[in-house]
Amino acid sequence: MAPMSGRPSLWLAALLAALLSPLAPASAWAKEPVTYEQVGPLLEAKCTLCHDAEDQGGGLDLSSYEAILRGGASGDVIAPGDPEGSKLFRVVARLEQPFMPRGEGPLSKAELALLSGWIKAGVRRDAQSLPLEVKERAGVALELPQASGPAPTPLAYPLDALPYARRAGAAIALDTSPGAPFLVTGARDQLLCYELPAATTPAARSFGPQAFQGGLAFPGRVHDLRFCAGGSALLATGGDAAREGRARLYEVRSGRVLLDYSASKDVFLSGDLREDGALLATGGPDRKVRLISLRGEPERVLEGHTDWVTVTRFSPDGVLLATADRAGGVFVWESASAQRYLALPAHPAAVSALAWRPDSNLLVTACEDGWLRAFDAYEGREVKKVQAHGGGVLDASFASDGRLVSAGRDRRLKVWDGAGTLLAESKPQPDLPLRVRFGADPSLIVSGDWLGDLRAWRLGPPGEKSPGGKANKQPQSKLPLRLRPAGRVHPAPPSLGARLGAARAALLEAARAQVEARLAEGGAARALVRAAALLGLQRAAHRGTLAQTRPGPELLRQAELIRSLEASLAVARQAKASAAEAGAAEAGAAEATASGTPSPASVASPSSL
Repeated sequence: MAPMSGRPSLWLAALLAALLSPLAPASAWAKEPVTYEQVGPLLEAKCTLCHDAEDQGGGLDLSSYEAILRGGASGDVIAPGDPEGSKLFRVVARLEQPFMPRGEGPLSKAELALLSGWIKAGVRRDAQSLPLEVKERAGVALELPQASGPAPTPLAYPLDALPYARRAGAAIALDTSPGAPFLVTGARDQLLCYELPAATTPAARSFGPQAFQGGLAFPGRVHDLRFCAGGSALLATGGDAAREGRARLYEVRSGRVLLDYSASKDVFLSGDLREDGALLATGGPDRKVRLISLRGEPERVLEGHTDWVTVTRFSPDGVLLATADRAGGVFVWESASAQRYLALPAHPAAVSALAWRPDSNLLVTACEDGWLRAFDAYEGREVKKVQAHGGGVLDASFASDGRLVSAGRDRRLKVWDGAGTLLAESKPQPDLPLRVRFGADPSLIVSGDWLGDLRAWRLGPPGEKSPGGKANKQPQSKLPLRLRPAGRVHPAPPSLGARLGAARAALLEAARAQVEARLAEGGAARALVRAAALLGLQRAAHRGTLAQTRPGPELLRQAELIRSLEASLAVARQAKASAAEAGAAEAGAAEATASGTPSPASVASPSSL
């Protein structure tokens, strides 16, 4: 048969005409969007062993398209159009705990690209279906606990296994409660709480392992800490560099997590919560300031910084938000409208700290050029400028009485009055003091340095005696006040030996109190003191074991002993209360006998006589 030499060219021309005609579908040229028909087999292979209709781990079923859209016990797991905001993608991409699939290796880059493409395309069921509506990222509805009376103190933080390190990292995050004598500092994967020394505590034993009050877990490195809502809540911001930013809000009294927020592809370097608890602000290397509503309103992003956002601080009255960056830019925003209110004059170096005066009328900037600058918060004009520290200022913070403390690269701490006059300064420290804060008592100052050491300082007149009774031996100075050391502690969780030593010291103190109680109140009070001391000793040992060993029979035995001691303590307290009631009844009976009228107690219970 003779070949048809002209027909191939005719077929090629027909094909080209069909593809180029207006009726040709766009998919002939454009890539088809990813659909559930392609993603379903991946989820079936990787996820449905634990998340199907019969075994819904976390209340989540991933075995069908409809079930995925229903979400799980914690809410939606898919945000159409936003892979980074989808819980399902974040856990399989290992951007957020718990990493999935559990017990297996991570998904390949191709598998992650497939899942991400499906979410970006609008979570389509098939090629003929329309993409789902892209939801605007909303805020979180949350009511903060309001402190009534004095700021709360940690009541009973969980006895979790805290990571123990012989060397702590630099103290880049630290804050003190505004109304209670304790501080919190940040470390890797945890927050550590310490009791601050009282004014009458001898400096020799004011700040050591016995000051450790417990810890709280945090996912990543902590970069900023802020007490808020009158000291009833604590905000920790940080995360993992080049992976995710994390902000976690804790209730101070119980340590429970009130809010766990994650966003961005990089760490949060700073965060703050408005005093009314309605708005959270974060900043980081992406040069953006995020405003997250805790009243359910949409999230907003503030742009304008040209470098890493290093500080975000709300004014005490909550009207304004100040933000600063690594290039020296400082902006003031209206917190309610998220509109820029002021752009302060550019600083010649990075801004390391922002401090609002308690009346919200003055904003102080700490700059790496060594100067402290004070600005009128509502006009933006510079009202004061002080050359504070040679080499750069690293931190600054106001006290409730309007005094300011600063720390710098000259390794000194300095205290200033409201007019910018130097009141006191410390000797050079072993390393750079990165963070400094006043305590709830303005005469106490706490600093954390590059080596990870925490130091307490007492501010007082020259020549004032220390709490232990010894006179201050520092050389005389022309400054009106003096900073004297009040203790030092390493901000790593104490080892088992250190905790047991602290518990022994507490037991000796309890034994002394027991003798006093024996003379004052009798047997019920002695039993109460003894039970409380034994419980404190066993809790310290239990914490140490948790930090050193894995769960096992010894750990369970200690936990059972703690429960037994707690029961003994409850019985002792009941006995003390009963003794007090009996004493009151006897006093009433004696008074009634003297007046000739039988007491109600004697009538109701003659056998009590």
